[in-house]
Amino acid sequence: MKKLLISFAAVVIFLGAAATNVYAEEYQVEKGDTLSYIAEEFDVSVDNLKSWNNLDSDLITVHQMLDIENQTSDNDTRDEVAQEDQVKSGEINSAEEKEENPSAD
Repeated sequence: MKKLLISFAAVVIFLGAAATNVYAEEYQVEKGDTLSYIAEEFDVSVDNLKSWNNLDSDLITVHQMLDIENQTSDNDTRDEVAQEDQVKSGEINSAEEKEENPSAD
């Protein structure tokens, strides 16, 4: 059972590493916006914003449309899955130990 869980966790982590979802969104610049503010709001870098929108400087204008590309393959998701699998594995191991040694409680 333990080997099955470890194998399953490895497959989940591998597939998670290979899967990257990219989606694009448009953002209309509003009065007072800066590239830094927009980058922070969308959790992207200023350099990426400039690259995606062919900007040579940090100058943007009100009503300008900017492309925002977000990638969701974040390591946080894979780490969360791995942590959940560890907890499940720990719960199962604890249950197995109780079955094998009922006086352990």
